[in-house]
Amino acid sequence: MCDNNNIFKPIIFFGYFLILMGGASMFVFVIEYRFFEYLFLKYFCFIVSIFHLFVGLGIIFKEKWGYYLFKLYLYLIAVGFPIGTLIGLKMLKYINDNNIKSRYFKGF
Repeated sequence: MCDNNNIFKPIIFFGYFLILMGGASMFVFVIEYRFFEYLFLKYFCFIVSIFHLFVGLGIIFKEKWGYYLFKLYLYLIAVGFPIGTLIGLKMLKYINDNNIKSRYFKGF
């Protein structure tokens, strides 16, 4: 059986990826803010960027709320066919197959 560090490695990498995506989208948001025509689009991009950062930090710092936000994120991206569906469902299957929830709450 694998130790906890190896089992959580894909999840931690996903957390780093989310932080990178959140930071990159926040950078684009700050640089291109004046070019967004619609107020709704400005706020939507800002909220999505913050959500990515928040989920990524919750995963990396191994918080309980990070686990639940991560599962919510995976369900949300599973709607995006075909790549989001593939990534979301594979990661959800990985979480269920390796019993990540019980290991997550015991600590890393």
